[in-house]
Amino acid sequence: MTSERRANRPDDDAALDGVVDLAPNAEVWAAGLLAAAFHDDPFMSWLLPQPTSRAHRARRLFSWEVVHARRCGRSLVADDGAGCALWFAPGQWRSRGLDAAREMVVGAGSVPPNRWRAAVSGMGRVERAHPREPHWYLATVGTDPARRGTGAGRKLIHAGLALADRDGVGAYLESSNVVNLPYYERFGFAVTEEITLPDGPTLWGMWRDPTPV
Repeated sequence: MTSERRANRPDDDAALDGVVDLAPNAEVWAAGLLAAAFHDDPFMSWLLPQPTSRAHRARRLFSWEVVHARRCGRSLVADDGAGCALWFAPGQWRSRGLDAAREMVVGAGSVPPNRWRAAVSGMGRVERAHPREPHWYLATVGTDPARRGTGAGRKLIHAGLALADRDGVGAYLESSNVVNLPYYERFGFAVTEEITLPDGPTLWGMWRDPTPV
């Protein structure tokens, strides 16, 4: 990973070993990495059903998300460039809520018009299931497909959980793939919600209580 794709780690985040903040000029790179990581994901396949245009549209979607996370939380990358995670700070997850979803779906052109209604309806269900108590929200974590199994995802999740523990708040995520539930459970997450999308897959809301620092 070149230095242009990352920013220096702030001094107060010494616990974020192996993880740095995404540099402002690396947003396109990060969006491409996440689009590749989620190409065959059940949620992405439902949202963008045409495989031939999915990569292009997913890059648009993740470009919007990466910028949003940098403003409202932390866009983190493994310092070797193998993965990226988008964490929203306590009280900021609503900035990614239904109104923002409409902007992302319609304004950014990331979702084809024939999927707008289903996308906004599905995101409304996700928002209604979202916990209201303060927490760090893991909106997205993905690894370069060619570098899976190298520990990048683990480092990125631990980094966000360190922020949650520092702040004394919980952490929350939605998993769109049932096979990943045991993986998140190893970090202390537990399923709290099942969210069925319109004519689509199930998402699992997962919560983790803070660990005293």
